[in-house]
Amino acid sequence: PTTSRLGSILWDGARAPPCTYTLHSCFAFPVKPGECPKVKIDPDYPCNQDCACDSECEGNKKCCPVGCARECFSPEKAGICPQAELERPNGNCTEECQSDAHCEGNQKCCQTGCGTSCWIPDVFLPDIS
Repeated sequence: PTTSRLGSILWDGARAPPCTYTLHSCFAFPVKPGECPKVKIDPDYPCNQDCACDSECEGNKKCCPVGCARECFSPEKAGICPQAELERPNGNCTEECQSDAHCEGNQKCCQTGCGTSCWIPDVFLPDIS
């Protein structure tokens, strides 16, 4: 496979360290469907480059930027989270999930107002009028 030495690259506003990528595996396969999840980044998160492109990730996982790193994640599920109630649900603010991958079936990881929970997404039908 062809390799290329790349200089420092910007990902999400953070400068990634120089690294070597296998270009052949990235250009031989199309980008997998879906969007990368929004991931909370700890300031001490390591800058490991686990992948360079989607084809290097197993199954339906995508190669996603995480600060200065790139890792394989399950894509976001279809739909939009219902609007969160701004008050505390039963006085309990818990984070039941961190991404859609933590939720069963077609449920999405949604903000509850003070935490997160797995909810069935709102479905919007296209306006055909």
